[in-house]
Amino acid sequence: EKTSSNVAIETTMHIDQLELAQESKGSGESVSSFNAASTISSSSLKLVYQHVVHNDTGLPLSFTVKGVGISNNSSATSISVAPGTSAVFEISEMKVEERWYENPWIGRDIPSLCVVFDCGAWSPVENIPVEKGTNLFPLKALAQPRNVQYETTSLLCDTVLDNGRLVCRLASLVKISNQCDIPIELLLCGGSIPSVEMTPLKPQEFVSLPIHMTHKRLCARP
Repeated sequence: EKTSSNVAIETTMHIDQLELAQESKGSGESVSSFNAASTISSSSLKLVYQHVVHNDTGLPLSFTVKGVGISNNSSATSISVAPGTSAVFEISEMKVEERWYENPWIGRDIPSLCVVFDCGAWSPVENIPVEKGTNLFPLKALAQPRNVQYETTSLLCDTVLDNGRLVCRLASLVKISNQCDIPIELLLCGGSIPSVEMTPLKPQEFVSLPIHMTHKRLCARP
């Protein structure tokens, strides 16, 4: 049973025993006795809160959720997120506190994310708190990169409360905003990585540069 966009309630009801007995006494005379022992346990409610990780880094990544109150669907499970897409994770048994509409995690242990980039250039980023706010985490290069080698940079995690669910947006530190009245074209060039032509940016929209290309030169034209 769904109650909102991010809260699911599971109701469980148990019936322990139900006995029916009939006894007959004497010839031509029957006496029916109804012996019923039934116990119904009180319905147990389990809240499952669904939150979102949005990958705006330009590279494929995966994450795991750690900490208290983790749903069975999210615990010890690596969730893959392609660039420009989102993935949902669940946190159960969440204690609702006062001012929960501002920050649902007030007064309790905060779950965290561990993010791993598929490219194998950086070490895993751990202890990313699942709470409102903006945090920066340095990306440390591996001593022996698996596939490619990128510049050392930082990962931005911007978490907002949207319609009752927390949305954790992962991105680079460079954001391009188009304040013009016409679309603009963007080109990233220079460095060892081949030049990349990005999708034209519409007026009043913004885009984060790919996290592995923040050291390139940016060219723009209407």
